[in-house]
Amino acid sequence: MDRLYGRGEVIARTRAAVADACAGTGRLVLFTGEPGIGKSRLGEHAAAEAGERGAAVAWGRCWEAGGAPAYWPWIQLFRSLGMHEDPFAGAAADLAGGSAEARFAAFDRAVAALKALAARRPLALVLDDLHAADAPSLLLLIMLARELPRCALLVIGAYRDAALATAPETSALLARVAREGEVLPLGRLSPDDVSAWARDAGADPLDDGAIADLYRVTEGHPLFVAEALRLGRRSERQPAAPAATGAVWGPEGLGAVLDEHLGRLSPPTRAVLGAAAVLGRELSTSDLEATAGAAPDAVHAAVREAVAASILVPGAAPGRLRFSHVLLRDRLYADLPPSTRAALHGRAGAATLARGEAQIAVHHLFEGQGAARPELTAEAALVAGEALLSRLAFEDAVRLGRRSLDLPGLPAPLACQLRLVVAEGLIRLGDGAEGKALCVAAADEAAHMGAPQLFARAALVYGTELASGTVEDRMVDLLRRALAMLPDGDSPLRARVTARLCAALTPPRRPADLPEIVALMREATAMARRMGDRHALLYVLQYAATVGALVPEEERLDCMAETVALARSLGQRLVLAQTLPTFISALLAAGDRARAEAALAEYEQLIADSSRPFHRLRQLLVRVLFSALDGDFDEAERLSAQALSIAQSSGSAPARLTWLIQRLTLAELQGRPELLAPESAALLEQAQIMPASLPYAAWILIGLGQRDDAAALLRRLDVARPDAPAPSAASWELFAAGESCVLLGDVELAQILYPRAARNIDRMFWNLGPGSLLGPTSLMLGDLARLVGRRDEALAHYDRAIAFCERLRAPRLVERCRRARAATLALDPAAPIAAAAAIAAAAPIAAAARSEVAPSPVALLREGEIWTLLGPDGTSLRLRHSKGLQYLDYLLERPGRDVHVLELAGLEHQAGDAGVVLDARAKEAYRRRLDDLRDQAAEAERFGDGARAARAQQEIEALAEQLAGAVGLGGRDRRAASEVERARVNVQRRIRDALDRVAAADPALGRRLAAAIKTGTYCSYQPL
Repeated sequence: MDRLYGRGEVIARTRAAVADACAGTGRLVLFTGEPGIGKSRLGEHAAAEAGERGAAVAWGRCWEAGGAPAYWPWIQLFRSLGMHEDPFAGAAADLAGGSAEARFAAFDRAVAALKALAARRPLALVLDDLHAADAPSLLLLIMLARELPRCALLVIGAYRDAALATAPETSALLARVAREGEVLPLGRLSPDDVSAWARDAGADPLDDGAIADLYRVTEGHPLFVAEALRLGRRSERQPAAPAATGAVWGPEGLGAVLDEHLGRLSPPTRAVLGAAAVLGRELSTSDLEATAGAAPDAVHAAVREAVAASILVPGAAPGRLRFSHVLLRDRLYADLPPSTRAALHGRAGAATLARGEAQIAVHHLFEGQGAARPELTAEAALVAGEALLSRLAFEDAVRLGRRSLDLPGLPAPLACQLRLVVAEGLIRLGDGAEGKALCVAAADEAAHMGAPQLFARAALVYGTELASGTVEDRMVDLLRRALAMLPDGDSPLRARVTARLCAALTPPRRPADLPEIVALMREATAMARRMGDRHALLYVLQYAATVGALVPEEERLDCMAETVALARSLGQRLVLAQTLPTFISALLAAGDRARAEAALAEYEQLIADSSRPFHRLRQLLVRVLFSALDGDFDEAERLSAQALSIAQSSGSAPARLTWLIQRLTLAELQGRPELLAPESAALLEQAQIMPASLPYAAWILIGLGQRDDAAALLRRLDVARPDAPAPSAASWELFAAGESCVLLGDVELAQILYPRAARNIDRMFWNLGPGSLLGPTSLMLGDLARLVGRRDEALAHYDRAIAFCERLRAPRLVERCRRARAATLALDPAAPIAAAAAIAAAAPIAAAARSEVAPSPVALLREGEIWTLLGPDGTSLRLRHSKGLQYLDYLLERPGRDVHVLELAGLEHQAGDAGVVLDARAKEAYRRRLDDLRDQAAEAERFGDGARAARAQQEIEALAEQLAGAVGLGGRDRRAASEVERARVNVQRRIRDALDRVAAADPALGRRLAAAIKTGTYCSYQPL
């Protein structure tokens, strides 16, 4: 390559980066500086160096003239590398909500494809003119940069730092890019560098004075030096035109050098090149002919002259041209009179719009507003904006939509549609407040115009993102009105609105809402199937999945299976990745372990190249569930700890909640609420947010030893009221209440719950999401039946649970069900309810657990204050009572079982606490919600909306009751979570004291017990 003067250090550092990348440690290098300083030349030098080392090289240049499609530099790169040239097109076409995940997945897929290429051969990517890049392109570069150290991939970037002053968004993103790599600022050349260059140029020997003049005129700017040396001197001591001004950088000094270059062109060629400048640095001859308005022969002659003068150079593809330097293009463009410039842009816009290139067309139409109707510009902007949304370029869609709304005299329907483009972009970028406000305004306009399709579109954009666990009244109102306005009959729009309303009403606020939700779900899916519109059906099925817990398990499973099959056939990998983890849990809930294992293998293959933390989190959660069903709870805990680390590092509230729900699964599968002590505060807080979870709040309180609080909470719930309407057949609240009732041994409550549960619970497990199951329900039904003295019914429930768990290949669950059955067989069939209740209340789980456990090799018997310890060889010791011996006795009766320290500490007293049911922040949130509801109720009463006022009052009463449950006498907070660490220290010390006493009396027996007893947060006795 030609020598680069004054760049020795930069070249050395770039060469080191090339070597590192080719050796497998990728690098990002950024060249910055003023125009013409040599950034692109250094990029070419680095690319050539990488090519010599065997790397594949690809270039992507940002489009400085405006109007390029989103991700344009990446599209060029992918095309050059033989990849799918536009991996972002349609990335979210069938995704219901989840736009952030959609964009991440598209970026992740592109990065994975580049890494896969680099794994076969080192790769060098050059991204030029990054100061003109769109925001999504820079975000993708940030993601790629973070993966570079783990692959043989070099990225060279170049940008003008001065150009960033007028582009704050681009400046901020490039600052983030710069933090991921090495920035090499390029300054002007020194006098010695200019002297060496001039002497090496050598055609016309220069003396020292001439060289000094050359440096004075050019001030070391490489472009000026090259032009001055190319043009030569006019006289021995008289420099070229730039010297006359004495200003090298600025309109006169720079312009003089460029004008000297352009001045040799004929006027017709100069006119054609003006049209070329309007089209940008790169252009096609066909576009130039359409824009210049000249005959093809004249355009051809002008191009030939410009190529001969090195102003235009041939492009990479036939029929393509490129300005040899962007400053030449800029000078030609600046010299155009405003009226000429507008006319040229107008012709370019019309030509590109006719070819369907809306985004390029809208740029030209904006620049040529004097030559184009505002309505035409806005129509092109609408097409371009919707394309940007579908390609996940949300920032560009918002910017274009806002600019379009400033056009004068737009028709109301067109302005409304543009407003919705802006609204959707804002919502997908996380600015829900402004985006939703725009949707409401657009809906009002659509209603005023009598435009039902536009109103429905506004309602759907309002509901772009799916917020689980909440019902938003305004969204529900918009969707209901949209359905009422749309014409009857099947249509993709009506199917989507119906499905979105179904999800918006979930979770139901009251049992009376359940039939409508289920009916909406079935109506939407049936409509989409009748139309044969597979994309509409996929959209509908995703929202239908949100109400799965309200329909029979078979229906939900069929819905998810159809979603998976449809996503496969449409190539919607993101939808598939979102659906499979929950589908796996649903298959397990249905007892189909073989299909669940096959689906897990498919999911793991699907995400094999993904760096998305949430994919790894869901994979771990599913693996935790399989380990728990296998009975390997140690492995389940190990995997769960990894999942927690990912959830915490992601900073995602949904990720943390997903992990918490699975903690509930792990405790529930073992029938041991005490295992949730470390997470109890967070779970109890979540239960207050989602009232449907309150029965499990009682279950958790029981595990904390707060039985009275748990009983009081249960009895406040509708599910426990004798006069309450029968709950839905899909109500998992009834199941949770039944489990709590069994643990409390509450016969009176069991007599209310059992008939309802036996009549309404229609599944063996509830699937709550990736890796989360609750059940088996037949075990709970058996426990309730036993509690109320219905021995034969209890045995039938247990038999059903055993058969199902055997099919599921869940040995620990099978064992647990068998023990419960054996304990029931031991009851006297003629015993009154009170007798059965006494047994259940004493130890509803422990009694079942002891029934089939083999006798321990070591045993403790208590007589008053004296304990007798029986060894395996018949020896016996008599020891005075202590808490440590009581703990030992509890462990010896449960060989092989992990017992939480809180369970042991609860033998003598209720453990201390470390928190309150509702902290100050949660209580303040409740009070704000109460204030808001009171305002809503007052407003509804003013407008005579009795139904809305009643709904608000009902929620006020429910929240007030929950607050009351969190506050005791005198306004004192009720405590929630136990001090696990304090209990662990106390229990461990007392067990150690007891073992020391045994060892002092019988060293051999003491050693045996010490080896068999494990202490910590979980204690256990493992017989030797």
